[in-house]
Amino acid sequence: MDKTIYRVHRDKTKGFSIVDNAWINDPRLSAKEKGILLYLLAKPDNWQVYELDIVKHMADGRDSIRTGIKGLISKAYMWREQRRNEGGQFRGYIYHVYEYPLSENPTSVNPTLLKTKVKANGKNRIQAYHEAMEEAESRAMRQAVEAAGWTYTEDMTDNPGEEH
Repeated sequence: MDKTIYRVHRDKTKGFSIVDNAWINDPRLSAKEKGILLYLLAKPDNWQVYELDIVKHMADGRDSIRTGIKGLISKAYMWREQRRNEGGQFRGYIYHVYEYPLSENPTSVNPTLLKTKVKANGKNRIQAYHEAMEEAESRAMRQAVEAAGWTYTEDMTDNPGEEH
């Protein structure tokens, strides 16, 4: 078969991002949502997300970007946490961005319910969310390994060439 995708060959150790194909192939995500997610996942892990920054780097307007962010939140690829000062006044948002959705049924994720559950078991929302993400990533890893015809074990490492 003839080649249909052409790539520029260059030093891929500089200026490139490596992302999981799972979310790229998620049919629930719009092209806009995928573009926003790709932009954010290309940033360092400690990147502070600002809506205005995303707007500045994309042709879409503010309302379009907001719609895309809301879509990513509703599909559990993003989580938005309100920041407040000591007096309880709203001071903006902290956005948490994830390469995998929070659950296998992301539309059922309800941040208010998550907050209520978390209070009951004594954890804060961020801890609970990160624990849930680790569990989702582990589940996704298990599915990928099993889909490749391998056997998943809890002691698998990231060492290529090491057999399990």
